Amino acid sequence: MQSTEEILEINNRAENYSINHKISFDLRDFSGTLIRCELFETSAAKFYDTLKSFRGDRLVCVIRWALIEVFQGKRSISSRVCTQIKLNLQVPEVAKMMES
Repeated sequence: MQSTEEILEINNRAENYSINHKISFDLRDFSGTLIRCELFETSAAKFYDTLKSFRGDRLVCVIRWALIEVFQGKRSISSRVCTQIKLNLQVPEVAKMMES
């Protein structure tokens, strides 16, 4: 799993170009399974802007209205126009993830 610092370092190198197109990173679900996540266009830009303010902190990412795909037994998440992404949302499930 990439750390916040690694994600920022990767994206800072291409901030003027690729951040406006796509960000890829891994998420870990409650069972510990890694899930590849790809955000595109506006979702990528908004996520990146929000991520910068959380540098060094533990993040829990809640994603709503995204496309979940399974290919060769591996799940991935891709953003769509309606995708909502919240970081460290104040709900019981996020508190549970923060404790683990």
